[in-house]
Amino acid sequence: MNVNFTKMHGTGNDFIVIDCITDIRLQAISFEAWGGHAKRLCNRRYGIGADQDVVDNNIAVKDLVAKIKINQ
Repeated sequence: MNVNFTKMHGTGNDFIVIDCITDIRLQAISFEAWGGHAKRLCNRRYGIGADQDVVDNNIAVKDLVAKIKINQ
């Protein structure tokens, strides 16, 4: 599956930003499943290469819960 992403950097860190709001296919992937995907994507040798990934989900503000998973 091809996924559009943006690679951003600042203060010595770089991020892969994935927009799940406009790509409806990605909304079905659970938070737990992203851990394995993130680890592969952030790999500097075999993936895109980044310190972290940021996944933008379509969440109503009243239900907003920040979940941060660091894969190293």
